[in-house]
Amino acid sequence: MTYAALVVRTLEAAADRHGDPTEAIYAELFAAYPELEALFWLDRDNGVRASMVQQAWDAFSITRASG
Repeated sequence: MTYAALVVRTLEAAADRHGDPTEAIYAELFAAYPELEALFWLDRDNGVRASMVQQAWDAFSITRASG
C-alpha cells in the first residue's frame, strides 16, 4: 500500500469513527497558535474553516492522483 493510500484510509477511518474533523483540527491549531483565532472572527458559522479543510483535502487528493 502506498503512503498516499494509507493516509486516505486513515482519514476515512477517522471520519467514520468521529465524523467531521474540522472542529478538532481548529481546536488543536488554536491551542498551539492562539493568535490565529482572531483571524477567523467573521467565520461565525465555521464555513470558512470547513472550506479550508476541504481545500486541503482536495489538494492532497490532486497530488495523490498525479503521483
